[in-house]
Amino acid sequence: MNKHSIDNRAVTHYFNFIFKGYQYICLKKIFFICLCLTLTFFYCTNKKFPNDTKKIEHTNKKIGKKIKINSTAISSKNDKKQDFIKIIQEPKNQLSFKIKILTWNVWFKNIKGCKKARIKFIIDEINRLDIDIVCLQEIDKEILETIQQYEPNYKIYKGNVNNIEKYSSYDTIILSKHKLISQKREFFINYGNQKRNILECKFKIEIEANKFINLTVYNFHLESLEHNHNIRQTQFKELSKKFIRDNYFIAMGDTNFLDGENDPNIPSYCSDVFLELNAPTKYRWTYDGLKNSNVSEDKDNPGSKWPSARLDRIYINNNKLLVNSLTFLGTEASIFSPIERKNISPSDHYGVFATIEKIDKKFSL
Repeated sequence: MNKHSIDNRAVTHYFNFIFKGYQYICLKKIFFICLCLTLTFFYCTNKKFPNDTKKIEHTNKKIGKKIKINSTAISSKNDKKQDFIKIIQEPKNQLSFKIKILTWNVWFKNIKGCKKARIKFIIDEINRLDIDIVCLQEIDKEILETIQQYEPNYKIYKGNVNNIEKYSSYDTIILSKHKLISQKREFFINYGNQKRNILECKFKIEIEANKFINLTVYNFHLESLEHNHNIRQTQFKELSKKFIRDNYFIAMGDTNFLDGENDPNIPSYCSDVFLELNAPTKYRWTYDGLKNSNVSEDKDNPGSKWPSARLDRIYINNNKLLVNSLTFLGTEASIFSPIERKNISPSDHYGVFATIEKIDKKFSL
C-alpha cells in the first residue's frame, strides 16, 4: 500500500465525517422548523382575533343555564370595528313554545333625507325574521302610511297616531299576526309634552295544537331628556303596576333610562331580559353616541350632550316566560343618505330582538 492510497482513504473518511455531520445539522434544522410551524398553527387556530366572530359563554344567574354570546365585528365610521351582541341561551326543553318579539324606536326625524328608505329597511327586517309581535315608537303619520304600504302581513294596533296633530308629534304602535282579544290606551298621569301613554294589547297565542295562552303586551315610550328623570321614573312606576304575577305579559319600549338610572320598584317576578341573560355590559348601548352617526351628528340632540345608554328594554314575567335569545338590529350603516352622501343606520336607536320561551312547569328548575 503506497502513501497515496493511505492519503486517499484519510481524505474519504474525512469527507464522510463532514457529510454526516452536515446531514445531522440539517435534520435538526428541519425538525426545529416543523416544530415551530406546528406550534404556530395551533396558536393561530385557537387564538381569538378581534376582527373574527367570537364565542363566549356566560351563565344565567337565575337558572344556571349556559348562554352562548356570539358577537361579530362590524365596520363602522372611519373603518373602525364595533362589536354587537347576539346572546343565545340553551333551550330549556325541546317541547317549549317560543315567540319572537321586537322593540324599536324608529326615529321620526327626516334630517338625513331618507326617512322612507329607513322605515322600509325596518319593515324588511321584521318580515325577514318573521317576528310575532313588534312594538314601535316615534310613529308619525308619514311613518304609519309607509308601514301600511309595505307591510301587508301584520295587523296594526295604534295609539294616538290617527289624531297626531291633536295629541303629539308621534306615538306608538303594535304589529302582530296573532288574534287580538282586547286593546286599550292609557295616558300617564304626568304625560309630558308628547302625551306619553301605554298601549296595551292582549293576544290569543296558540302554544300547541288547540292549546292557547293570553299574552298581554305593553308598548311604552317614557319621557326623554336628562332633566326629566323624575317624570320617567314616575311613569315607569305606573307601568309596573300593570304587571300581574299570574298573567303572561311582555313590556317593550323606550325607557329613556340613562346609565345609572335604575328601574324603580320593579316586581320580583319581572325581569329585564338583558340582565336576565347576564350579558356583558360592553354590549349595553342601544342609543350609541359613539358609533351611530344618527346620534352623534344630530344637531338638535348631539351625542356629546345625550350620553350613550341602553334606552330600549324588554321586560317579561319570569314566573311564566324565559328569554331564549337576544340581539340588536340596525347596527350597520346600511341606508344611503342623499344629504350626508354616505350610508347611515336605519334609526338613532338599535332594535332589540328577542326570542321568549314559555316555561313548562314539568321542566322548570
